[in-house]
Amino acid sequence: YTATGLSIRFAPNSGDYCKKINVVWYQGTTVKYTQTYTADTTNFVINQTVEAFDKIVFVFSETGLPRKRCKIEQILIGVIREFDAKEIKSFSSIHEVSLVSETIPINIMDAGIHSADNIDYIFQRKQEVKAYDGESLIGTYYIEKSKKLGSVDYTLSCQDAVGLLEKQLQPGGLWLTDTALTTILSDIFGDTAIFNIDSAYSDSTLRGYIEPNTTKRAALQQIAFALGAVVDTSGTDKIKIFPPPVDYSASISTAKTYTGGNVEKSDTVTEVTVTAYIISDERPGDNDESIEYNGVKYKYYTDTKHALNPNTVSSDPENKKKFDKMYLCNLSNAQTLANNIMSYYQRRDKYNFRHVLDSQELSRKYSVKLPWGDLSSGNIIKMSVITSGITASDTEMLLDE
Repeated sequence: YTATGLSIRFAPNSGDYCKKINVVWYQGTTVKYTQTYTADTTNFVINQTVEAFDKIVFVFSETGLPRKRCKIEQILIGVIREFDAKEIKSFSSIHEVSLVSETIPINIMDAGIHSADNIDYIFQRKQEVKAYDGESLIGTYYIEKSKKLGSVDYTLSCQDAVGLLEKQLQPGGLWLTDTALTTILSDIFGDTAIFNIDSAYSDSTLRGYIEPNTTKRAALQQIAFALGAVVDTSGTDKIKIFPPPVDYSASISTAKTYTGGNVEKSDTVTEVTVTAYIISDERPGDNDESIEYNGVKYKYYTDTKHALNPNTVSSDPENKKKFDKMYLCNLSNAQTLANNIMSYYQRRDKYNFRHVLDSQELSRKYSVKLPWGDLSSGNIIKMSVITSGITASDTEMLLDE
């Protein structure tokens, strides 16, 4: 491994720390670097870049106070470095959700840094980066690309945990009977993703099929779609799965809203069709539809569930939305999904505006005053966060009917 240093947390609550520390980095039996350090704090950082090591040996030989035990809460390989507002020259992030999980967007973050310390940072791909607005976590990201522009100048381009899942293939799965959501997530993701599942889904089950060797992001989309759930990573270090929020969180103050907002109207959707799959433990005949899992073919047949838009008029052109190849959709959930998706598409107005960020959260429902004075409400579906002295967001809100 290569790391730019070490971070040691002793015992901040009691104030205990180890004063004298000897550290040796090894590659096999070869000593790569050794040094003795004198700590003076419960959170001690060693800024020392060492390349190509595979073992580190610590010797703690003296505590900060006499007759004290050695107390250590955590040792991290690497340096936890906080860049403050003076060092962050540019920052932007884009967070987006689909309220029906028609897709699962990848949240991104870009930053430009002018470090106050003359340290040669080694930003590594997939390295975790957390962004805060004061004490509020904006998001947790993973470095996709980094550039060094000068001795202390860097740029970072990052993606969230969904972006990591887009690069990972999954083994697929077949569940012929109702199976707990947690079991399905474990079968597909193992320990490669950490989920925060809303209590509304604590007893949820699914049955059906996920095709092997597709991406984990695609598999997560199929699971969330079948649940009628929202997937989001903003404001957390986990992947959240939760129902679309329907209760009002608060109002967005007109005093913190910039002028120039607009409302965009989408085309009328006349019908939604969801295909339900009934998969049996039978081998298919020559004319039967089938899926294959672990080298075995399974027969299935389909049914379609429809939801019509009650607000159409004869002059509206036909505009149908069809959802098939979602093998976790079956006779127990397809009609409900069709109805809910139609309700979603009946909300045709999208409000685009800029406002000072004041603890608003993606997907939540807020009441707003439109530029011409009308009161409305809706769910935030996209936030493009920028900083320039203050933290503001170019926001898209799907308005209620």
